[in-house]
Order: sequence, then C-alpha cells, then structure tokens
Amino acid sequence: MPMPPLPRPPYKQQLAMIGSGLTSFLFLTGFVKSAVYKVESGHLAIKFNKVYGLSEDVHSEGWNLAIPYFEKPIIFDVRQQPRNIECRTGSKDLQMVKCMMKVNVKPNPRRLPMIYRNLGMDYDGRVLPSIANEVLKSVIARYTATQLINERDQVSARCKDLLRERLEEFNIEVTELAISEMTFGQEFSKAVE
Repeated sequence: MPMPPLPRPPYKQQLAMIGSGLTSFLFLTGFVKSAVYKVESGHLAIKFNKVYGLSEDVHSEGWNLAIPYFEKPIIFDVRQQPRNIECRTGSKDLQMVKCMMKVNVKPNPRRLPMIYRNLGMDYDGRVLPSIANEVLKSVIARYTATQLINERDQVSARCKDLLRERLEEFNIEVTELAISEMTFGQEFSKAVE
C-alpha cells in the first residue's frame, strides 16, 4: 500500500505563493510598460502597427497608449535643427567663393508619416546637403563678388526663399537661414588690398 504524501511544510507553500505573485507582478509590469510610452516636449510620435502598417495619426506630447507587441511608436524631434552647409562655387564675375550657410530646419508636423515613409528618421541629412548646395550655387552665380559683399542680406533672403520652395516637396520647413562666412580667392583678396 502506497504511503500518503507528506504534507508540505507551511513555509514552502508561502514561498510558492510569493514566487507566483512575483512572476505575475513582473509580467503585468512588462505588459503595462510596453503598452504606455511617453512623448517628450518638442517631439511628436507616429505608430507602426504590425497588422495595418504605418498609421496616419500624429500623437502629441505626454503619455500615450500602444497595443503591446503589435504597435511600435516612432518618435520624431520636431524642434528646429541647425545645420551648417559649406559650399565652394563661382560668382557672376568668375571669382571663387567659399561660403558657410547656417540653416534651421524642422519637419512639417502634419506630414510626419509621409516623411518617415519617404525619407526615414534622417530626413534632413538625406536631402538638405545636396539641395542647399544647389540653391547656394545658383544664387551666388547671379551676383558679382562686390555685390555678394555689399548685399549679403539680399543673397541670404533669396537663398531662404528658394530653399523653402525646394524643401516643401519633402515636407521640411526652413525657419531661418544665414550666410555666416564668405571668403574669396587669393586674386580677389589681392585686388581688394
């Protein structure tokens, strides 16, 4: 005749209850942590759903909800980002000009899903250097070296207008633009002296 099982000591039952309670607590904490995400100030978020794809909704600052394991938040920094672009080109009177242009850009907040779809998170790094160089070269080619020195504000304003037009199709906004440095070739510097 088999022997009846020995009763468990009370401390083992308590340890088993504590272990299962701790496991449940950790699972619940992980579930809640994956269901809630925070969007910091100056940022906006879009969500990628594993079933439906990229959502067109833009989520604002603060705490937001996501379906755990099905939705992934993609957080964009929508503050102005300063960029320096260096360009070497020729003026209208064939003087070599080396320029440094400082540009502040930010993404269009209403078009974040399209920006992410077409350009990714590095939206400004992909299009800004080439387009800014192209715009700067086309504007500088319209002015002589002396006009570039005397009318720097007009040159900056013209560059800003053209760059704003070109970047609109990529949903990037230009907030400020300034030509900070402008150096000329040695021949022109000697002629000025």
